Amino acid sequence: MRNGIKIVIVLLGLWLSDLKGAAQVELVVESKKDTVFYFIKNLSSVDTLNANTVTCTWFHMRKDVMFFTPIYTPGNQTLQYSGKFQGAKYTFRQRTLQGLGFDAMIKPGEKSCFAFVVNYATIPDTVMCGNLDFYYSINGSSGRVSVFPSGSVGCPFVSIFGVIGSANDGLKMGSFANFTMHQSSKCSLDLVAVVIDENTLKPTLSGLNIPKCADGRLWKSLGYSRDSQLFYSFNLADTLDRKGFKKFIDDLPTGSHVFLLSSKWGPDIVFNAELKGILSSLGLDATKNYGTGCYVYVYGRKGWAAGKMYLNTMSRVPYYLQTKEHFIVQNQGLNETAFFSPCFENQVTKILEQQPKMSTKTLNYNGFIVFNNPSQSGWQVQGLRAGKWVLYDSHMRIMQQGEMNLGDTIVLGDDLVSGTYWLMSGDGCVKLLKI
Repeated sequence: MRNGIKIVIVLLGLWLSDLKGAAQVELVVESKKDTVFYFIKNLSSVDTLNANTVTCTWFHMRKDVMFFTPIYTPGNQTLQYSGKFQGAKYTFRQRTLQGLGFDAMIKPGEKSCFAFVVNYATIPDTVMCGNLDFYYSINGSSGRVSVFPSGSVGCPFVSIFGVIGSANDGLKMGSFANFTMHQSSKCSLDLVAVVIDENTLKPTLSGLNIPKCADGRLWKSLGYSRDSQLFYSFNLADTLDRKGFKKFIDDLPTGSHVFLLSSKWGPDIVFNAELKGILSSLGLDATKNYGTGCYVYVYGRKGWAAGKMYLNTMSRVPYYLQTKEHFIVQNQGLNETAFFSPCFENQVTKILEQQPKMSTKTLNYNGFIVFNNPSQSGWQVQGLRAGKWVLYDSHMRIMQQGEMNLGDTIVLGDDLVSGTYWLMSGDGCVKLLKI
């Protein structure tokens, strides 16, 4: 029997959106003993949301916690790291970055399930959904909402990803699947740099230095119609560019978050004797030899002590991908390391170990009426609203799938072996037992 989960519940409000008139949403969490379901609820009384993608960083204690989507869509990606991920109240041992395809139309006042978490261990766990971004469209216009626990104030965050060794190398904000922060078909991007202001958490300039690439100046303060992208590019083979790179580092305000990515110059060039001294102000240990390679990814902060800089170097290995996330919260001290916004720890609910008892009566679940559960032959399922459905086995293999109209009644599972199954739609999930 799978065991219980203790979960950090996050009821979400809004932070920012790329769309004027941002979506009004919150995260609704429902506990079913050893399984927890996550829904996006549309708080608007007018607009229907076309859900596209959710990106979430899950924090948990053991690898036996598994994350699933109710309806499989292409493009789902998961990266998992083990370590010590400490907050103000909890210290987690696992961090799972997940990009989830989310194909749903969420009507005003309704909710739709985008993920559920199952604990396959024999002991309870603690799970937190943090750093959640919701991508959607309203009336054909796309938007993104970054969210916090309900009622929290002053917990802005941003995730910056360095992706190297792929066809889409670059620095990315919000998700490792997003476009890079330095799109350009006009300029050489052998070495790119993005500066993040420690207060606004937005790209910013280094002093009075203006990016030489026109595509790096697409920012309101530089005369563009909106804040689109702001980045620097350098050619370290050019004497003037090397001087410009030194001045760029020199003029950074203390505390600035600095991200560098080189797809041409290896560490023997980026960290050569001429540049080591200036880069030490970002936390580089100038006494070390960083060898050779084809890629360099750097995260540093102006004012960091020597040795605090994060850097990753690698040779050009075909089809080999490395992704690194660095998470930033507002006004983060120079000696602080953040993995999630502290507001996500505000609400904790313990989930009991006991399995829910199955009933032979007619049961009304999210989006379904289920007859005879558990069953020796099969289940009769009536749809409370129209939509897609998928029946999974306990290993999350698809057994059956289709679409259901409002009021339709279908029979499922008459040819299946005994076991546990999951019937899922955009409205939720039903646990079915064949005996």
